[in-house]
Amino acid sequence: ATNGWEIACVDRRRRVSTMARTWSMWIASMAFSMMWVCVWTYTHPTDQEALEVFLDGIDEDPRGYLSSWRGSNDACGDEWMGIECNEDGRVTVLNLHYRCDQWRCDRPVSEGGGPNELVGTISPWVGNLTELRRFHASHNRLYGPLPSTIGRLRHVFGT
Repeated sequence: ATNGWEIACVDRRRRVSTMARTWSMWIASMAFSMMWVCVWTYTHPTDQEALEVFLDGIDEDPRGYLSSWRGSNDACGDEWMGIECNEDGRVTVLNLHYRCDQWRCDRPVSEGGGPNELVGTISPWVGNLTELRRFHASHNRLYGPLPSTIGRLRHVFGT
């Protein structure tokens, strides 16, 4: 036979044990969530900032080529139009020449192909894209001096 005290004691331990498991699961899920937030951005911070400053120098984007760049803070992870990245999150291609998809760059203008006709300047920050391999900017109306920082792009120019 058991008395009321033993039942209450056992019942209380069960509740404490359940609460401890609930709290430990909550803490573990919060830790995982925080870890997820810390690794969410894929683009290297220097490259991301360089692209955002470059975008600020574009006065007109009549065909909406750079629309995928707006409202996003991860050029590589969100697959910005004209941007290709390596596995380290470094920008390797900056293609402002034609609106392309992964299969074709030669679509007629009626299908969204053709020159982008961007108007603006090339920011000196483009020199911070140190892993850039290809930089296509023809068929746009970019004006102003060519930034000297482009000389830092050793993979593009082979220096």
